[in-house]
This record gives sequence, C-alpha cells and structure tokens, in this order.
Amino acid sequence: MVDQTKEQRKECDRPEKETDVPLPTDMAVGRSRCLSCFLAYSVLLRIGVCLHETRAVVTLQPNWPKIYRGETIGLRCEIQNGGDNTWEYEWTTTSSKKPDREYRFKAHIMHSGSYRCKGKNKDKQSSTEWSDALQLTVHEFTPEPVLTVSPPWPNPEDSVTLNCNVEHPSAGWSFYWYKAVPIFQPQKNYIHKLLPGLENGSENDSYVVCGQPHTAAYYCKATRGRPVYDSQISQYRFVWSREINSAASLTVTPDRVQHLFESVSLRCEGNSTQWRVMMFTATDQLSSCHGWGTMNGSTCNIDSLKNSDSVYWCESGSGDYSNAVNISVRLYRPETSSSLLTLYTTVTTGAFIILLLLLYRFIKTPQSQSTNQDEQVNKEETQEHVYASPLPDKRTEEYNDATFNSIELKRTKPDDPVEKSDYYNVNPH
Repeated sequence: MVDQTKEQRKECDRPEKETDVPLPTDMAVGRSRCLSCFLAYSVLLRIGVCLHETRAVVTLQPNWPKIYRGETIGLRCEIQNGGDNTWEYEWTTTSSKKPDREYRFKAHIMHSGSYRCKGKNKDKQSSTEWSDALQLTVHEFTPEPVLTVSPPWPNPEDSVTLNCNVEHPSAGWSFYWYKAVPIFQPQKNYIHKLLPGLENGSENDSYVVCGQPHTAAYYCKATRGRPVYDSQISQYRFVWSREINSAASLTVTPDRVQHLFESVSLRCEGNSTQWRVMMFTATDQLSSCHGWGTMNGSTCNIDSLKNSDSVYWCESGSGDYSNAVNISVRLYRPETSSSLLTLYTTVTTGAFIILLLLLYRFIKTPQSQSTNQDEQVNKEETQEHVYASPLPDKRTEEYNDATFNSIELKRTKPDDPVEKSDYYNVNPH
C-alpha cells in the first residue's frame, strides 16, 4: 500500500508529456487566463524597474528656508538605487564653485546659483542622467532679531514676557536673552548678563521674567548650525518701573507729567557717586544728558524741554537703574487757547470786511454823467465816503492793538528744531 502510494506520487510529479490531442475547452480557457496573468506581471515588473531607476539628486544640508552669508552648509550628489557600484561625479553650476561628490563650505554670495550633477559608473562605464537643478540663494545680510517686551510698564510683582522675533523661528534657531548692566567706561555703556537657564539657549522664542521689580534693559540674539552661526543682536528694549528704590531714584522739578518748553531739573539719588540721566524717545533713540542738557554732579539741568513723550531715568556706576518718568511736552498753555482763538477770529473778520469794501470800491460802475451840479457833488461825496474807514477811530486803534498782540503770541511757538543730539547706539554691539 505504501509502495503504491509512492508510485502514485511519482506519477503526479512526472512532467506532463506533450501530446497533439486537443485540450478540452475549459482547460484551454484556463491556460489563456494564465498567459494574461503572466503578461500583466511582466508589465508590472517593467514598471517596478523604471520606478527604481538609478538617478542623481543634489541635496543641501542643512536645508533652511534661507541661507545667510557665513553659514556652513554642504552640497552633495547622491545616486539613488545605485547599489554598491563605484561612482564618479560631474557637476554643472552657474556659481563660481564646482564641488566634488560632497562640498562643505561657508556660504558666500558667490556661491549663489543653480547646481546639477550626474554619476558615472566606473565598472559598467554607464552614467545617470543629469539631476534636477537645485537653486541656492545666499542672502548677504545677517538677520537681526526684533525684541518686544510686554508689558513695558509692569505693576510691582508682574511678570514680563520677552519675545525674540526672527524670520522662520523654527528653522534650527536657538534663542538667548541678556540683561544690560550699566557701566561707566570709555566707549562702553553696558555689560551683558545672560538670563538664568539659557546656557544652551532655548528653542522657544519667548522668555518670561518673573516678578520684574525694577527698571531694566534687555536684548536677544539667535544661533543655529554646527559650527554655530550667530544672528545680529537686537536693539535694547526697556522695562520701566515707577517704583522708587533705595539704590537709585529720580526726582523731577517741577514735578508734573506735562511740561511746556521750560527748564527742568532731573536729580539722581542713591548708593553711588557716579550718575548719568538717560532718555529714550518715541522714535527709539537712546541718549544721555550731555546730548540735550547739562550734567552737574548727580543732576541733569535742561534749559528747555523739546523732546515730546520721552522716558527719563537714572543709571548708577554701581549698575543700578532708578524709577522711570514719562514726560510729555505741550506746545501751548491750555488756558490761552480760548483767548488765542477769539483773537484770531476777530482779526480774520475785520480783514474780511475791509477786503469786501475794497472790492466794492474798485468794481462799482459810476453812474452816467449828469448836468446837475448837485448830483455831481453828491457823487463826489459818495466816492469820498467809500475811501473812508468803515470803523471809528477807537475801533481802529483796538484792531491795531489786536494785530500787535497776535504777533507777540507767536513767540510762544516752539523754537527751531532741536539740534541733533549725540545719541548712543541703540544696537548693543
């Protein structure tokens, strides 16, 4: 029984002999279907070969949205589906540099251009097609972050948020924030202290200062890549406090928020023998007293306030900031505005009446000549009356006085524009 089973298996495994006997119809259909499947499989196989065709590709590392002059980058020609074959590389570019398989360099404007490559198989003496072009643009200017602070006038124990804004913040940037500490040295106004927890930078572009107690100045910068590429540093941004502290304080005389073009004294007091008074304008100009006043010991004397809506504070040789004062400058006294308007209206009305009478005199057409002597006399009297002043002598004197007073009031307008002050460079290089 066992031997018979083996024989049957041999018979089943034996290849089918060719025969001229026609196959049954159902068998012929089955074989036709198999042939169709085979052809379809061959087509798919050919498509798979095409999809895995050996090709060259140019890659850029790191592939930031923007590349800046001085960043270290690399160009590489990669052969996809090239197997373990040995390849030689050929480049074509519109720039002044032609790399080998891999080219690592510090980016410069001259590297901007279009790059293509292809590979040549040393063993099979075959080559790929040219790759698609990679367009490299190197930007000339190093980016400068913009620092914003919120709120700029915090209440005691409020937290302050510092935002360091740079284009494409997620493109590999790390952020650092510094506090500017006053220092009295030639050509140097501040030293910089890194804020806590930022030894390795932060991937987040915002930083929170908890419980900001005093006036302070900050700036930020961003870095990325290996070796490290640094952005520029931002301009200073200030957080001002109205709170007076024992280390440094500022008093203003006369003590009010709004001033006319008048003399003002700014006095610094505290635990220091060295002082300077600083001003920050609405146009982001930072300067010390010697640019717009006279520093006498710890007091800055200003002959005439000219900078409207500016913030003033003291800085000490010990590195402390005082409370800050926001001072606005008015162009005129509020109580004089109504009288000035009344005077202007009176003068304008009188001038308008005189103008109408003069026009009437010159455009009036004389009546026809009359032989009656009395009519001629009346006509001459009428013409003489036209030349007479329409106002009594007393009112004419008042009008003359009003004209004189208006000229005197014009002297209260601002003087000539302020001469350019010796401003500090706001950018803390």
